[in-house]
Amino acid sequence: MPPAPVVLTPRQRAEARLVRTLAGLPAPAQRLIAGREVEGEHGPLDIQVQLLLKLMATQPGPSFEELPVPQARESIRLEAAQFAGRPVPGVVAQPLQVDGAAGPLDARLYIPEGARRPGPLVVWYHGGGWVVCDLDTHDPCCRF
Repeated sequence: MPPAPVVLTPRQRAEARLVRTLAGLPAPAQRLIAGREVEGEHGPLDIQVQLLLKLMATQPGPSFEELPVPQARESIRLEAAQFAGRPVPGVVAQPLQVDGAAGPLDARLYIPEGARRPGPLVVWYHGGGWVVCDLDTHDPCCRF
């Protein structure tokens, strides 16, 4: 099941192109833009993650944590569409449901075309505090 389409404004499309361009720069150029290396709890933060966080911090307006839930969901959905990049070919996404404490939960099983089954499995619990993110916001990550 493909994710629901998101229509970006011309400005959002330009911002998405900028992000993809910055992500394609050599690491030394990214370091110049991102600033000094940030040390995390388990080592240095990946340069592209640091660059993305710096770009997100420069966005005007409140962060999604400060927004009411419906607006935070829309904000995350738009950001996910901007940063998604091109779809990864050769991946089949199979919709399914898994048992949850309060009933069935929607899920997807991503299978590389031609993969032998059964194979290894990675379980991805998307971010957003189980409130603002969903299957579609993290579809590109899972396909990758």
